[in-house]
Amino acid sequence: MNDIQADEMITDIRELEKEIERFETIAWSRSNEIAIQLEKKCKTIKDEIQFNKDQLAAFFLTVNKKDSKTQQSYSLLSGKLVMKKATQKIVHDDVLLLEYIEHNASDYIKQTVTNKIEWSRLKKNLAITNGKIMNTDTGELLESVPGLFIEEVTQQFEIK
Repeated sequence: MNDIQADEMITDIRELEKEIERFETIAWSRSNEIAIQLEKKCKTIKDEIQFNKDQLAAFFLTVNKKDSKTQQSYSLLSGKLVMKKATQKIVHDDVLLLEYIEHNASDYIKQTVTNKIEWSRLKKNLAITNGKIMNTDTGELLESVPGLFIEEVTQQFEIK
């Protein structure tokens, strides 16, 4: 190899690197186009799925359903139509609720490096009565407890 051949190789390498950049540009451009096409196709399919769910929800209203405390259901060969009933659930904010629990119900404190509410245990002793949260152990209404409030949960239609 001599200077002329080495110089030609450098030129070849630069041309090959430009070729790689060109292919990457083409691929990037095509991938954006493909992503847009995919998004359009998926939206169409999702719209069709929602339409079918709406049709099944309307059908569900016309049939004799199995009724339980929390939901209504209707079984078919390919799946099950379920309408979860609207309900209320107790929601908590650990930070706000912790201070109250520390001073008024410390038996619900789980001792760790930091204090943490044993929510699953506390929740078992809470109930919603006449739109208010009540401690079922003591009968105390907990309407002014920071970090505890009632959230309305709307009914939900599901296909399982």
